[in-house]
Amino acid sequence: MPSFDRNQSNVGPSATPSVTAAALSIRPRTYSQHQSPLFRKLSGELRNSVYEYALGSPSCLMHIIPTGAETQDELATTSFGHRRCDDHGSKSLWPNYSEHPGYPTWQHTCFGQWSKVNDGRAGGGRHHATASNDGLISLVFNCRRVYLEAIPVLYLENIFNFQRVSVLNAWNARLPSWQWQNIRHIHISTLFQELDWRSNVLLGPEEMEDWILCCGHLEQLRNLRTLQIELQIWHGCLRWESEHGPWDISDKTLLRILGPLRSVSAKSFMVELNVPGNPDLERTLCTFGEFPFTACVRERKHLRGPFNQCQLIVYSLPRVLT
Repeated sequence: MPSFDRNQSNVGPSATPSVTAAALSIRPRTYSQHQSPLFRKLSGELRNSVYEYALGSPSCLMHIIPTGAETQDELATTSFGHRRCDDHGSKSLWPNYSEHPGYPTWQHTCFGQWSKVNDGRAGGGRHHATASNDGLISLVFNCRRVYLEAIPVLYLENIFNFQRVSVLNAWNARLPSWQWQNIRHIHISTLFQELDWRSNVLLGPEEMEDWILCCGHLEQLRNLRTLQIELQIWHGCLRWESEHGPWDISDKTLLRILGPLRSVSAKSFMVELNVPGNPDLERTLCTFGEFPFTACVRERKHLRGPFNQCQLIVYSLPRVLT
């Protein structure tokens, strides 16, 4: 069947065969990179050590940040950047850090900064982190051979941190499966709310469908070395909670949230819960059956007061906190 160009009317005369052949023959000279000192003088083991030193960090979180999404729906089409954590314990944000150490990771200033708008209210501005803001991606894409050798190290030797599981789900959808399978360390910091006593459902900020999907993605990682999840669970009475801290969280809420984690495994699997008022958490979890993780209770203070909206978890969360 003959083919045609829909835009043929806008295309000028085609080049003569001789000109076309000449144009196709003019290509930049390529090299195999074997002449590079990196490959000529360093063994594979030494090159791998260089990649690990340059690309990996065994102790610093690598935040995965959506660069253009302000709503939940926009996550499906947004681009993603990365940012190494430079806000250990949120010291730069909290003047009373010595009194309240250890704020939730989802409130790190690495994810976004607040600024004042003209009317005096607190307005938000996000870091527009790019994939090359620290040179990591530039190094990986230096040449094809470096890419093939270094890209696995990028996923093997970093602790990927996600603020909300919906971000993890959207990022996972962009990755080739082999890159996802190379990940060895994941850290998630997120927020749930107590079950609504009327509808018996979790009323965000984290959606249960996203949480179950995230657990399914984590289940695929059979070589996961470390998995740490910070679960902050707020009682439904947010006005009371904002002044006095979280109320006791029901066992039913805990089971609903922790249940999907039964199928996830990692060599080191820690779930941190902020459920103050429940000193018998270990006994409570035993009544649910076996879990593949170690649970601990740690009450973390979170930002309220002058900032009535969470400055870091955007998307659907502000509608809950206002």
